[in-house]
Amino acid sequence: MTQIVWAPQARQDLKRIYVGIARFNVVAAVATTRTIKDKINLLSRHPHIGVARPDIWPGARMTVVPPYLIFHEIVFGISQQPRKVQILRILDGRRDLADLL
Repeated sequence: MTQIVWAPQARQDLKRIYVGIARFNVVAAVATTRTIKDKINLLSRHPHIGVARPDIWPGARMTVVPPYLIFHEIVFGISQQPRKVQILRILDGRRDLADLL
């Protein structure tokens, strides 16, 4: 399995998502963040899921948990096998990404 590494900004993004939803519904906030974490954990077994987004930055990949977008990169080892997946940002896809990235 490939190691998952969270960037501090991605952890902050997830916290913001939780707090934003929990103001209205704690159960929904827990369910949403759990779904996002489950998708991220899936990357440890299948690091190539999602779509390449070189228009954002070289090596960028995006996985979707509607309406949220998980931006990540695969770091390859010497043997060109995925060594780790870096979770870089988790953003609301309804917002202007150019302002957030």
